[in-house]
Amino acid sequence: MTRRDFDRYEVLGNLAVRRLAQAGMLSLGTIALQACGAHPSGTPVPVIQAQQAADRAAVTSQVDSPSRVDFEWTLNEPDLRVAGSGVARLEPNKARLDLFLHNGASAVTVAVVDEEVRVPPGQMFNIFPAPPLMWAALGVFRPDASMTLLGGEALGEDVIRLRYQLENGDELWYQIDGGRVERVEMLEGGHVVH
Repeated sequence: MTRRDFDRYEVLGNLAVRRLAQAGMLSLGTIALQACGAHPSGTPVPVIQAQQAADRAAVTSQVDSPSRVDFEWTLNEPDLRVAGSGVARLEPNKARLDLFLHNGASAVTVAVVDEEVRVPPGQMFNIFPAPPLMWAALGVFRPDASMTLLGGEALGEDVIRLRYQLENGDELWYQIDGGRVERVEMLEGGHVVH
């Protein structure tokens, strides 16, 4: 997967999703645009077995049975500010996300099946991410097979950062807390771009 693949999906911009109903379901993570925090000592502690941590995160964040999460969302871009409610329907290996404006009009419908994002024609907004970021926004750790695991750090009690490299050299960093994706960042030339 290349940076172009991520840009093609416009990587959620500043879409912020606030959980309204968890009821023990998957965490609906927020795609963060800020740097991850460090270990309390100020320096991240290396994760000795990054692949083992990645394998564990893939298992603990997976969707085992159908579930539904209702939430509110906000999009704040320089020339566009909209908000509304949404629903995520999650099943093993697939998910559907529907965003609605406050007046009830459909703003976005997008599905991800394994590693493919599906969008019906005629969307009001084009704010859906590439598959790894779509899954991460839904709290599921599913890096693309073309990504290379670079390593990871322990950031705190049961909080880790896993760093992946894309085919073009950019990096994707996942922050995982208690087995769930809490934050994901894309870095280009060492700087956060998404």
